Amino acid sequence: MRVNDNSELSREILHRQKFSFYYPDGTSSNGSDPLPCLADGFYIMVAEGMLRTGTYPGDSVIYDIERELRVFRDVFRKLIFPDDDRYYDEIKRLPLWITMGGMSSDFCASKASFEKMYRLLDAPSSYNAHMYIADVSYLINSIGNLIIGMEANFVDYFRLLSQTSPSGCTADGTYVVRGQHAELVISILGSYYSRLYSILDLFTKAAYEFENPRMRFEKYPRLNCSGILYNNKQRLRINNRRGTIFDKDDQIIAIESIRNEIIHNGMWEDIARVYVTIKEHVPVERYVLFPDMEKGRFVAYGNRHHFFSEGIKVNSILPQLHISFLSRLAKSIREVYSQNVEC
Repeated sequence: MRVNDNSELSREILHRQKFSFYYPDGTSSNGSDPLPCLADGFYIMVAEGMLRTGTYPGDSVIYDIERELRVFRDVFRKLIFPDDDRYYDEIKRLPLWITMGGMSSDFCASKASFEKMYRLLDAPSSYNAHMYIADVSYLINSIGNLIIGMEANFVDYFRLLSQTSPSGCTADGTYVVRGQHAELVISILGSYYSRLYSILDLFTKAAYEFENPRMRFEKYPRLNCSGILYNNKQRLRINNRRGTIFDKDDQIIAIESIRNEIIHNGMWEDIARVYVTIKEHVPVERYVLFPDMEKGRFVAYGNRHHFFSEGIKVNSILPQLHISFLSRLAKSIREVYSQNVEC
């Protein structure tokens, strides 16, 4: 939720709105303001009645990414259609199946009917160019959808973590919570890391297509990036650019390691666990332990690679990872399209 700081009415509306606040220590509070003792730290604010959408310090990077993706799409389109007037004149006359068939449930055409409509085109080359742009736009939109899912996972992790409590335990101490609720928390964490890596894959595709666009449209063109994934990033001109997602440091390696572990071996550890610390009959901290890693890779001995000796808590590293990754993604998008923007 954004408000204009110069608007007294907006501030009054915001003050009356009730929020839930979720903190990195796994606790939460309700009201119109975060707890005073935590007001200067990180928190996620969710408006009453909204299950997932939240705001937090540094979340403006999401708007940066949305803007950069729009510019990326526009600059790519101008590579194919440098003449704006021609492009917009043609786009007004395009049949819907050119931009929606085979990609959207709003246009329920079968493959057979799509092929039939394509064969009936009088001058396919211009239509092929528009189909190509639509295919690249689909790829860019998919990145945006992944970011929405990643955001939902990020907020839901802290929301559901704050609702985890040991059944019937009120004495001081740290308890291990297992079962369905813990499994859901860990499942959301797994989805989060999987989406991070999917963004790496999809933006590598988009960057490769941007650097190697199709320019001939005698036939419906296949995307050049069809076989490209993040592991092929060395084929990009932007590869290893500092501050981007293509600078493969410990953070990116850890995302890759955790995603591969979740996809291929199935679990964060042998049984899903959430730790809850109680003091004076009140839960004061909830957390999930982060596995021991060295230079972004699991510390391993033989078949054993889920060691937890360092006591690192997922809660303490997730906010920084989230903001850092999104900032690197925004810079990556900007760096790619800037290669073709005249200064």
